[in-house]
Amino acid sequence: MTETATLDSRIAAALAAHGKANKDDLAALVAEAEQAVAAARDTIATEGERALDIANDDPDRSHDLIRKAELRIARLDKALPLLRTRIRTIDETEHARAWHKAADRIEGERDALAAELRELYPDFVEQLADLYSRIDALDGAIARLHSAAPRGETRRLVGAEPQARDIPGFCAAQPGLREHLKLPDWSEPSRIAYPPEPGLNPLAGAMVAAAGAFERKHSGLYSSDWHAAQKLAAEQARAESARLAEIEAREAAEAKRKFEQAVLEQDKRARTGG
Repeated sequence: MTETATLDSRIAAALAAHGKANKDDLAALVAEAEQAVAAARDTIATEGERALDIANDDPDRSHDLIRKAELRIARLDKALPLLRTRIRTIDETEHARAWHKAADRIEGERDALAAELRELYPDFVEQLADLYSRIDALDGAIARLHSAAPRGETRRLVGAEPQARDIPGFCAAQPGLREHLKLPDWSEPSRIAYPPEPGLNPLAGAMVAAAGAFERKHSGLYSSDWHAAQKLAAEQARAESARLAEIEAREAAEAKRKFEQAVLEQDKRARTGG
């Protein structure tokens, strides 16, 4: 078996393998075929010169060699694209397999994170709202405690959040954590679940509550978020109550300060006989 026949038979076998051929073997065949094409072109050039050489007493042999070389090039030029297509198909298959493997891994990570978020977020918003509701109530109690402090008492308590953050209080450099905090509702992200909207005055609150009750009564529709809405309304009411209590505490503290100032001035006048 000649070298040419060996290359042709190996190419034919590789093309007949229908996807079972090894990529490296196909690449080696491509390289070998390209070398054979280059050699055939050299033969054509060389024998073409010899065929025209008047000293060549056998130009027909050169002509036969040229014809065989041209046929060789034609056959290999037809086989090479098929070999390259098989290599490209293997590359695409390997790429697709690697891509799906990566997609499966990322999908698993995505599902795990989605499950974690689904489990964490709604409870987190609820727990945070409940915690800050209790903190607000305590802050109101602290304000009332300070307003009733004995004369000369310097002891003062900071709120729960400054205590947790180990700061003396809120300022521009150390604002409250809730200053820019907004947490959308899980099932209705267009609505902010926390912090609640600013509290209404009692009359406006009563009007809103009455309007809501009227709408529910006549619509006959109770959405799946009704209990959450009721809880949010209760949290808003507690926040408003804490805010009003803080205002009352400040007013009581101011009244206490003025009273103590008046007592001091009266004592001073009594001592000086003024």
